Amino acid sequence: MVPDTSPRRFLVNTGVTAFTSAVNFFLGFLVLSAARQSLGDAGLGVWSLAMGLLVMSPLIDFGLGAALGIVVARHVGSGDGNRLNEALNAYASMAFPLAAVVTFAGVFASPWLADSLMRNSEWNGQAATLFAFVFGVIGMQIAGSLIGGVLIGYQLLSEFRIWNLIWQTVKTLGIIWLLHRHADLHMIGWWLLIGSAGFIVTAWSLWMKRVPVRMKLARPSRAAIRELWHAALPLQLNRLAGSLLGQVDKFVLALFVGAVMAGWYELSARLAGAILYLPGFMLAALAPAVAAISGSGAHDRALDMMRLSSRYLNLLVFPLAGFLWLYAPPLLHWWVGDVNGSVVISARVLLGMFFLLAVQQPMINALLGMGKQHVVLRFSLIVVLLNVPVSAILVWHYGFLGACWGSLTTVVIASALFFAALFRERIISAGCWKDAWLRPMPATAITILAMGILPLSPGSLPAVIKCLVVGGTLYFFLIFLTKAITMDDIKRFRAAWESR
Repeated sequence: MVPDTSPRRFLVNTGVTAFTSAVNFFLGFLVLSAARQSLGDAGLGVWSLAMGLLVMSPLIDFGLGAALGIVVARHVGSGDGNRLNEALNAYASMAFPLAAVVTFAGVFASPWLADSLMRNSEWNGQAATLFAFVFGVIGMQIAGSLIGGVLIGYQLLSEFRIWNLIWQTVKTLGIIWLLHRHADLHMIGWWLLIGSAGFIVTAWSLWMKRVPVRMKLARPSRAAIRELWHAALPLQLNRLAGSLLGQVDKFVLALFVGAVMAGWYELSARLAGAILYLPGFMLAALAPAVAAISGSGAHDRALDMMRLSSRYLNLLVFPLAGFLWLYAPPLLHWWVGDVNGSVVISARVLLGMFFLLAVQQPMINALLGMGKQHVVLRFSLIVVLLNVPVSAILVWHYGFLGACWGSLTTVVIASALFFAALFRERIISAGCWKDAWLRPMPATAITILAMGILPLSPGSLPAVIKCLVVGGTLYFFLIFLTKAITMDDIKRFRAAWESR
């Protein structure tokens, strides 16, 4: 089977990823709402810390799982089956032992972790149990990334994501049911483990049916191991930076001011982090697609894909950021009920941070696919070095909001240096900047101004929906009126969809 790298396949992968990510995001909202209602603020803190560990699980494999998908796509694009098999064996030789170590070490360390993070002794036992199950799930995910790397490398991302959504829905609905039945966290942990195992078995079946490549056991070569690490390092630093900004702050808050604050941070970050799901829609398809295109030597096409992806993403990110900033109070009230005023402030502060991260992601992932890791490394390294100390200092002095301001400060500094490096090395030009950033701005500014003028009752979800519908309709017409999208763009989409 020769993987399909056509524009149509890229659009399909992007569209499916968009749909599945949106549903997963909605499911996450439902779980957090049920957790707060059933467990209270202290229990919500336990849940947010456990999910923080799970979200950070890609860090534990040092970026090798994500790197495998790019390496597989690269070798499939070049038609080198021997190097492809070497890459699979190289990953298995490192990931499988790591998965076993993580599982057993995590289970034994869970009681200590719970005692360190929880100030409410009533929750220590259940927290330790849930943490142990989470480490078991993380071990399964590390081993299962071998399957995901093959499927993504063969451009079967859409099928992979659909099955992931099915199992995620099953897990989420089960968790919500258990929470409403006031089941303890031990039962919820078992459900997480069973659902994760079911998805891995399903993904393996998809590999057997759709991909002709079978892994032939062989001694991993040093060259294959080096190739994986070369691709993994920038991915690891990029993910580490993202996890420090979105997850580690919860653990800093739990250590300094208590797990309840970690739950508050989870609510703020989940609402503001909605903006990061937009780049997630396209970037899961972008990086392997660029890697396959670059592997065939079409570098100009890869750069054009990066430029267009940035503009189309910004057309969505800009208005969504304005909407979330304006209507954070009623959205939080509708979602989880009355919240402390600091949660609203922190959501708006974190929105600025997530906005800067979102608009950079098309360039970061395309650069990784093209092998220009050195540019990404600089951005990620700054975040890794600065975020925890800055947040810890500000939390020590200012409490809950200190973590949010610390993360925003770190991202502003790193973003300025990242864009300066892009211009200095001529990876993007002034014309690219104008196309990707300036073209969406007039339509966005007019729409946000109009939405801000519309009357809104505090806590009124129907009023928010009304503003969203009116603003969305206005924005749709404005992007054509201001030529943020032109007929050439529509023709390009149509040509891509009809291509084979």
